[in-house]
Amino acid sequence: TAIATNAYVGAPITNYNMETALSGWSVGGARSSVQAHGGTYSWLATANNSTQTLTWSNDYRNKICIFKCWVWSASANCGRIYINDGVTITYSSYHTGNSTWQQLSVEKTIGATATLLQLVLAAATNSAYFDDANITSLSYPIASADFNDLHYIAIGTSLYKLNGTGDGLTLVVSFGANITDIEVFGSNLFIAL
Repeated sequence: TAIATNAYVGAPITNYNMETALSGWSVGGARSSVQAHGGTYSWLATANNSTQTLTWSNDYRNKICIFKCWVWSASANCGRIYINDGVTITYSSYHTGNSTWQQLSVEKTIGATATLLQLVLAAATNSAYFDDANITSLSYPIASADFNDLHYIAIGTSLYKLNGTGDGLTLVVSFGANITDIEVFGSNLFIAL
């Protein structure tokens, strides 16, 4: 079974790590130092949504898009993320509300008549914090390497390994920049950003 993947290289998320005040995300929230998954800040939304509309390309049509973001909330059914392509909206599950960081993920096939790629950080009723967002699409791999009897694949900002049955990918780590290459040197796996 072949798995083809590639990042939306032409549409990076501005302020993916929420470290910059009022950059990239709409004013439905604000940078906060109360909670942080990575770095010093996260994005706080309280009973509101923050959006980011990525630079559009018709090449996105009919591609599978995966948007992931770390979310923290003390309230169940409050924090979640979603993708709007201007035709339909696809939602992630809600954060469980247990005051921990959880990585939420939403997968959407961008519509054949879509004209928009909008990412949304949503807090339904109370406060939710968002951090370390990334977006990838299923298309073709950027780089791959065999290391310690496992097959690793670079997809945009994320490094995956092929699962035991060879028909799916497991996320290993996500970075703040696109992975440009992965290489094995001796007993080390090097990742170029």
